[in-house]
Amino acid sequence: MSLKDNKKNSQVKQAEIVKDKEEYQSPYAGSADDLLKEMQGEISPEATPLWQFINDNAPKIAAIVVSLVVIIGAYAFYRGYHENNIADAKEQLALIISQKDNKKVLADLENLKENAPSEIRIAIELEIAHYATTQNDFAKAKEAFNYVMNEEKYSSLGITAAMNAAALSVHTGENENAIKIYEDIVSHCPKDVQSVVYFQLGEAAEKIGQKDKAIKAYQDGIALFEDVNSTDVIFYKSRIKELSK
Repeated sequence: MSLKDNKKNSQVKQAEIVKDKEEYQSPYAGSADDLLKEMQGEISPEATPLWQFINDNAPKIAAIVVSLVVIIGAYAFYRGYHENNIADAKEQLALIISQKDNKKVLADLENLKENAPSEIRIAIELEIAHYATTQNDFAKAKEAFNYVMNEEKYSSLGITAAMNAAALSVHTGENENAIKIYEDIVSHCPKDVQSVVYFQLGEAAEKIGQKDKAIKAYQDGIALFEDVNSTDVIFYKSRIKELSK
């Protein structure tokens, strides 16, 4: 093949390439409106209402997305701020109870609980109950135990607080309140604790002359023992005998 023929063939191939380029249109070529029209044309008829909604409400949707980003950012900030508050409150609690003056400790605990995060409120109330008891402020101690009892309900901590609140009620002569607490928690207690609650319930009932309630409580407590010769069983059987006269 001559040089002239080679040149001619090369020119033909270049012309074909140019033609192919002219016929080819990139899916990303043209204006944004052209691209939008092309995307709309490719969307199925079933999706058209959704697309139309998005297209018509694009500014609003963008605003909502921006708002969500702001909210998420604000929540992250609040979470960090709140966790710092919890850490600070824990440090304050530790410093307060490290003091030797129980009266001042109690006063400082009362102040701390006013603005403390809810996550450590129970810990503060338990400390208040302890230090109030050392000051013979049984009303304040009972109030603190009641708070924990109501917040924790029938958890182990809630039941323990309830039993302390009931015991303080008995100590201050509020036996009916103690009976109410015991009756509320007894069915939620572990088996080895139920007998104790029944016996304390019976003693509270006996103090205010409710013999039938006391006998029933003692019987329920005894029924939980496998060892019929247990000291508790023998003692409360004698109480039942005495009350039955």
